[in-house]
Amino acid sequence: MLVLAAATLRFNAFLAGLPLIVALLPRWSRRTPLHLLATSAFSAIVVLAAMPLANRLVGARPSGVELSLVIFDLAGITQFSGVNAFPPLADVPDPVATSRRCYTPIRWDSYAWWVEEPCAIGFANVGAALKAQHVGPYAFLARAIAAHPIAYARHRLAHFNINTRFLVPDEIERAVQVESAPNRWGYAVTPNPVLSAIDAAALVMARTPLGWPIVWIALAIGILGISSHLPSRRIVIPLASSAVMYGMGYAMFSVASEFRYHLWTMMSALAMAITASDLHAGAALPRVRLFIAFAPVAVVILLGTVWRIT
Repeated sequence: MLVLAAATLRFNAFLAGLPLIVALLPRWSRRTPLHLLATSAFSAIVVLAAMPLANRLVGARPSGVELSLVIFDLAGITQFSGVNAFPPLADVPDPVATSRRCYTPIRWDSYAWWVEEPCAIGFANVGAALKAQHVGPYAFLARAIAAHPIAYARHRLAHFNINTRFLVPDEIERAVQVESAPNRWGYAVTPNPVLSAIDAAALVMARTPLGWPIVWIALAIGILGISSHLPSRRIVIPLASSAVMYGMGYAMFSVASEFRYHLWTMMSALAMAITASDLHAGAALPRVRLFIAFAPVAVVILLGTVWRIT
């Protein structure tokens, strides 16, 4: 129930929830590869249906929030292809030049309305143009990707690299926020010594490999390489799979590079603690498998460190 509840709150939560749902079902449902495939397909349908069902039950109305991903990807395709990927915009005579001034692979915010100098391409005119063409945002985006797959891939890889803090020169943006955005409830955080200490520790951690989401993804991948030989594999495999699927999902489903998006990836990679416990308790693994487990994270840390130094 908790996993399904989470799936009603974030559209990409199904990536993290699917391995957990499958692991929680009766063992017979995973007895053979065919059973596992059927169980995974059924679980995916259930988890994906959670959000639209919840929206219907509470009477939620569409806000058009999906346009943020669509606009960001269309902007990336336009940037890397040099061809306008947006629908016809009457008030933007040169979308390629306009988008080039606004685009950054870090985040989509320059196309939003809340920035100091919003881009001429934004929610209002893109949404109106799509409605005028009688086409859904995702359908239009799919056509643009099919027409310019290489430009889309370059855009997505550039963003994912920054999003996961892999091959980047320095801190992308502040790791954590110490105050909330202005809101109608007047909620605010009062500065205090405890908050300052936690904030300082978080900022220090963000400047080390512990603050690189790509490290936690690589760690989870390595754990999966040896998980089938561990006594606690029934716990380790779903946790590590959840970390990998959710973290890698930001290669497609991401419009910003805030550190908070990867907190679940970091927490579910606690499968490493369980793995270490199994090894300490005497779980015998060949050295080759231990090398497989730690090679991905070692390579990522080495490349990331060298990139930052040079």
